[in-house]
Amino acid sequence: MKIRSLLIFGVSFGLTFLAAYLLINYRSYLAAKILTPLTSVASKTPPETSSKPPVDLAEIHLRLKIAKLNLDTQVEPVGLTQTNNLDTPQDAANLGWYKFGPVPGGAGNALINGDYDTATGNSGIFADLDKLQTGDEIEVTTDTGKLKFVVTQISSLPFDQFPSDQLLQTKSGKNLILVTTSGVWDTQTQTRGERIVVEAVLKSETTT
Repeated sequence: MKIRSLLIFGVSFGLTFLAAYLLINYRSYLAAKILTPLTSVASKTPPETSSKPPVDLAEIHLRLKIAKLNLDTQVEPVGLTQTNNLDTPQDAANLGWYKFGPVPGGAGNALINGDYDTATGNSGIFADLDKLQTGDEIEVTTDTGKLKFVVTQISSLPFDQFPSDQLLQTKSGKNLILVTTSGVWDTQTQTRGERIVVEAVLKSETTT
C-alpha cells in the first residue's frame, strides 16, 4: 500500500512538473513569435516597446500644408504596428509622423503618412497624393517657424516592394517622405495593393 501511494505521488508530481515546464516554454515561444517581428526593422531604432523617440514629443507640434491639394492639417506622432508597418494616426483627419525618425527639417528622412480612404469609404486625407508633381511645394509649420520642401520624385510601388527599410535609414540632406496606400483592397493582407511615395527636399526655412 505504501509503495502504491509512493508510485501515485511520483507519477502525479512528474505530470505536474511536465505541465509546468510545457506551459513556461509555450509562453516563451509565444513571446518570441510576437516580439521577433518588432526587432527586425532594418537599420532603425527598435520600436517603441523598447526605445524612446529621439525628441520630446510634448514639444513637437507640426502642421502640413499642400496648397495644390487644398490640404492643411495637423500631424501627430505615430510608431510601428505589430507587423512593422507604419502606424496610422488616431484621428483620420490628421497625418502621422514617424516619431522614431528625424523631425521634419532635421537631417535624414522625415516620414509622414496618411489615409487614402476611411473605414466608412470616404476619401482620406491623402486621397489625392498621387496628383503631386515634381517641383510642387509642401509646407510644414513647426513651433519655431515654417519649412518649405520641394517635391523631387513620386513613385507608385507594389505593397511587397515597398522599401520601408530604405526609407527608414538615415540619409544625407533634409528630406520629407509622404506615404499613402492606393490600388485594389486585398482581403488577405487587409491593405491596398500599392503604396504612393512622394519624396521632397528642404528648400527654405523661416523662423518666427
